Amino acid sequence: MTPSELSAQEAAALAAVDEAAIARTLLELIAIPSVTGSPAESELQHHLAGRLDRLGLDVDLWSMDLPVLLADPDFPGSEAPRDEAWGLVGATEDGGD
Repeated sequence: MTPSELSAQEAAALAAVDEAAIARTLLELIAIPSVTGSPAESELQHHLAGRLDRLGLDVDLWSMDLPVLLADPDFPGSEAPRDEAWGLVGATEDGGD
């Protein structure tokens, strides 16, 4: 699709993209060495919760009870051992995700 084939709304959306800000955000995120099962994995969840909050989303960040989860016979398993795990959801005020 060429720029001349874009609708006014599509062109406006593309014009609003801040490529430098996206690159900065990506660098910020990959600077956290969030290897699966490492403490930095949880650090990244907290970092992302802060970003979602600054974007004005309703943020729910909760600690998972690993001993209870691991003891549940229906627990499907984990790809790596963990000392802690966090769940994170950001939603708009109207309840959309």
